[in-house]
Amino acid sequence: MSAQRRPATKRVVAVEEPRPQRPTRQKATSDAQKKAPSPEKARGRPATQPSGGIATRTEGIRRVYRDTFAELKKINWPDQETTRNLTIVVIGISVVLGILLGGIDYILFQVFEALP
Repeated sequence: MSAQRRPATKRVVAVEEPRPQRPTRQKATSDAQKKAPSPEKARGRPATQPSGGIATRTEGIRRVYRDTFAELKKINWPDQETTRNLTIVVIGISVVLGILLGGIDYILFQVFEALP
């Protein structure tokens, strides 16, 4: 008798259909950045400083002063009671941590002194 052969099995491979690509956040951000004007153009100032006299040399310093003063106006300063309460909390936490760390230091010092 002849040897019987097993019938060949068919291999089934699942193929996924390609999904449409959505724009990534990085791409959307870069597109938005391309559309947004530069800070210099938004202020109406040239991107580069022209070479010239003392006025152009000090423009950078004056700009820093103006920007700093504008940012200081935006600060919401706490009232006197809030400042006092938060200062007391900081001092209290500092004292407690100082005592705790000092105690741990003293205990470890005594342990290491007792070792032969």
